[in-house]
Order: sequence, then structure tokens, then C-alpha cells
Amino acid sequence: MIQFWFFKSLIRELWISPLFFSPRRIADPFLRFTVFIYYHFDFVVCVVYHFFEVLYFSFEIFILRFE
Repeated sequence: MIQFWFFKSLIRELWISPLFFSPRRIADPFLRFTVFIYYHFDFVVCVVYHFFEVLYFSFEIFILRFE
């Protein structure tokens, strides 16, 4: 399920989002960053989740190697 959510948000990030919203139009850098995180939160969460998932399984394989 998380993979479907990840790919759906990835497609939205790469194709749909740049067409409808560009945070570069906002002058204030902090507000621009806040708006960017707000609009792309699910994508950021998916990337971080997958990073830790890969890290966990790599560590698990490393531990099993020495048992």
C-alpha cells in the first residue's frame, strides 16, 4: 500500500505539481519553504519512510550475515 502511495505522489511531484503551483513566486524564503513542505508533505514522508526502510533491511541483512 505504501508503494502505491509513494508512486502516486512521485507522479504528482514530477508531472502535476509544477504545472499548477510554483513556490518560487513567493518572495519570503521562510514562507516559500513552509508552503513547499505543506504542498509536498506526503512525498517527503514517503521518501523518508523508504530511506529508513532500506536502512533497516540493510542492517537486518548485515546482522543475519554474522549469525
